This record gives sequence, structure tokens and C-alpha cells, in this order.
Amino acid sequence: RLGPSIHRGRLRGLCRLHCSRGLFRHSVPLVSHSQARAAAPRGTMSTEERGSKVSAAKVATQFVSTYYERLKNEPLRMHLFYQEESQVQYVDGANAQGPVGGMQKIKEVIRQRGSEHWVLDLESGSVDAQPSKDGGVLLLVTGILTTQNQPPRQFVQTFFLASQASTNGTSASYYILNDTLRILDPVHPPPAAAAAS
Repeated sequence: RLGPSIHRGRLRGLCRLHCSRGLFRHSVPLVSHSQARAAAPRGTMSTEERGSKVSAAKVATQFVSTYYERLKNEPLRMHLFYQEESQVQYVDGANAQGPVGGMQKIKEVIRQRGSEHWVLDLESGSVDAQPSKDGGVLLLVTGILTTQNQPPRQFVQTFFLASQASTNGTSASYYILNDTLRILDPVHPPPAAAAAS
């Protein structure tokens, strides 16, 4: 289940956010430059006005596609989605860790969690997004995670994507300021319910 304004098919093949030194550059609008010039009447919309039209749903759709594909293909480079002031928390069942900040500690958390062995099923989960303070986006992702020698488990991941001024004035840039990933323990039915089934 995806959020009301995010369609599952759009998680594949759309314009993607480009990860470079922690920045996600979300082009506005989501068409080529030539298409944008042909479609927009001259002098009717400023860069700032175009940027305000970018919805949290579009940012979330592109972010989810980019982030989880990168997690699958280049898990040890995930630190590029963050910046020095970012905070990351990873909770595996009852093994809770406090949030850590700074690029070196974030890289260490990413290395220790062993995500190169994960298999993620987002089709069985959901994506929900809200616009937030100063142009940021609050994002909640759920799905199924399978690791080596473990049964499938549900996971919940919450992001705050912080917005910052773009260097070229034509795109909105984002990086992960806050990230909490919780992998849930399998839910076992109580004995009475198991016997009845």
C-alpha cells in the first residue's frame, strides 16, 4: 500500500534524485529542459514559484526509488545521502542503539548493520509523505526485510529530508537530516490462537 498520492508504478523509471555529497537534486518541473521551455509561458513563473509546486509526494517517490536501489546495489556508499549534522538511529528488534551523528559514525553504523545481505520488499509496504518545515519532507516507509538465516520481518523507516538552496537556482536540493530504521521482531500468535488455527 502506497500513500494516497504516491503510485507504486512511479517508483520505477521516473526521473531520479542524484546523490552527490549528500545532496538530492530534484529537478523542477519533472521534464527535460526543452520540454519545460516549450510548456511554460514566458515570464509567468519564477524559479521560486516553480519550486513551490514540487509536492512532497513527488520528492518521496523519487527518493524512495533512488535510496532503496542504492541500498541494494551500493550499500556501503549510503553515507553519501547524509551530511555532517545528520542523525541516524538503527534498531533491530530489542537491540536498540541511540542516534549517532557525523559522517564517520554514520558510515560505521551502515557498515555494522550488514545491509549488503538484506532483501527488501517494498511492494508489501507503504510510503507516506508530508511537507514539513522550511521546505523539508517527512517520510515514512514500511516493508518486509529478509536477512540471512532469519525469517522475513517488517521494517519501519522514517526520514526527514531537509531542503537547502540549490547552487544553480533551478532545482530543489535535499539530504537526509534524520533517519530512524526499526526492524520489528516476528509476531508470534499466542498459544491459544495458534491451537485454534
